[in-house]
Amino acid sequence: MNKLQIAAVLKHSRHLSGMTQKEAAASLNRSQQTLAAWESGAAQPDIGTLISLFRLYGQSMDRAFHLVTGQAAADSALTRKIRSLPVRAQRLVEEIVDISAELLTEEAKPAEETFTLPFACMDGGVDQIEIPASKRDKLNRLLQEHENK
Repeated sequence: MNKLQIAAVLKHSRHLSGMTQKEAAASLNRSQQTLAAWESGAAQPDIGTLISLFRLYGQSMDRAFHLVTGQAAADSALTRKIRSLPVRAQRLVEEIVDISAELLTEEAKPAEETFTLPFACMDGGVDQIEIPASKRDKLNRLLQEHENK
C-alpha cells in the first residue's frame, strides 16, 4: 500500500466518523495542517497516532486497511453495528447473547417449557431461538424497558 492509498483510507475513515479535520486534529492535539498532510499523502502518522486515529473514528484499523476477511470481518461488522445502537439496545442485545450462551452450555432440563423468539439475521433472513420459560420474565422486562425509553 502506497502513501496515497493510506491517505485515502485515512480521509475516508474520518468522513465515515462524521468528524471534520479540525475536530479530529483537536482531539489528537495536532494541527489541522498535520491532519491534512496525512490525508493528502504528503506525510504519514506514526503507528501510535494511527491507532489513536482509528480509535477516535470508532473504526477497526484492520478492517479499514482490508487486513481482515471472512468471519473476522463479519464479526467486526457485527460489533460496529451493535456499538452504533443506543445503550439500552446494546444492553438488550448483550442479554439475549448471554441467555443464548447459557442455553448452549447448560444441559437441557427435561419438560421445561420454552417459547420461541424470532430475530433478524445479518443476511436479511429471520431465524428463531428457543428460550426457556424461566428466562421469559427477564427478557420481557428488558424488552419493555427498551420500548418505554
